[in-house]
Amino acid sequence: MVTIKYLEYAPYDDPDAVIDEGGRRVLGTRVLKGLHEGDVLNAWDYVLNLPGHFFFDGWPLNMTVTTDPSKNVFDLIYVKLWNSEYTVNYYLMTGADLASDTWEGALAPDDVHFIKMGSETFKDQRFDELVDGTAYEYPLDGLYAVDAYPHEIRLGTDAADNVINVLYTPEPSAIPDDAPVPPDAPLPGNNGGNNDTAEPEEIVVTDEMLANPVDQQEAQRTLDAYKTGLNQGTLSQTGDGMLTFAWVLGGIAIVAALAGIVAIVVWRRRKTDETKHAA
Repeated sequence: MVTIKYLEYAPYDDPDAVIDEGGRRVLGTRVLKGLHEGDVLNAWDYVLNLPGHFFFDGWPLNMTVTTDPSKNVFDLIYVKLWNSEYTVNYYLMTGADLASDTWEGALAPDDVHFIKMGSETFKDQRFDELVDGTAYEYPLDGLYAVDAYPHEIRLGTDAADNVINVLYTPEPSAIPDDAPVPPDAPLPGNNGGNNDTAEPEEIVVTDEMLANPVDQQEAQRTLDAYKTGLNQGTLSQTGDGMLTFAWVLGGIAIVAALAGIVAIVVWRRRKTDETKHAA
C-alpha cells in the first residue's frame, strides 16, 4: 500500500486552514493498493493539475515499495497561485419598506428600484483567499449601508463567481430601532458570489486524475518561471499547458511569503535527511 499526500505550504493567515507543524495543509490524499514489495514508483506519475495551485516540490523521486506502509509515502508539495480576482458591486435601493422585518416585506412596494452605482475589481489575489464583504460597506454621505451579500467569499478560479454586492439605501431621517432590515437575510435574487466560506473539503483524487498526470516538462517550466519571478520580482506567463498561469508579485509581503516557503522546504528536507541518517 502506497499513500500519496498532496500538500500545500501555507505561509499565510487563514482562520479556517488547518496547518500542521511543518506549515502545511492537506489538499488531498490517495491510497494505492495491490502493489508488491520491490515495485518501483516515480513521483512524476502522480503529480496532478490541482486548480488554483502549481506543483512546487516533492519527495522521494523514486520509491521502492516495502511491506511497511509508513515508508511508502509520497509528499507532493504545491503552492497557491496569485491570479484570482474578485469584484465588488455597489447598488442603491430605493422605494423599499425599511420598517419591514423580512426582505419579502421590504420589497413588497411596487416602486422598489435597484441602481448600480459602480463596481471595483481586485486582481492578482491569492486563490482560495477569504474575503470579508462587510469591509466594503464604505460610509457614503446621504446613504445607509444595508448589507453585503455574501458576507464572505472564498476566491475560486472563476472570476464570475467571485462577486460581492453591497446594498445601500437613501439614509432615512429615522430608522425604527425595533425593526431594522435583518442583517442575516439574503439579498433579493442571486447576483453572483460563492457563499461557501468554510474551509474547502479535501480534493478527491480519482483514478482518472492519476491516469492523466501533469506533463513533467510543463511542470518544470512553470517552476522555472516561479524561480525566475522570485529572483526578478515578477512572475510572467509561461507556456500553453495545464499549468499555464500569469503571476504578478504584489510587493515585499508576497516575496517574504515565498521566501518563507523556501525556508520551510529546506527545513523539511534537513529533518528528513537527519531521520534517514539516524535510521
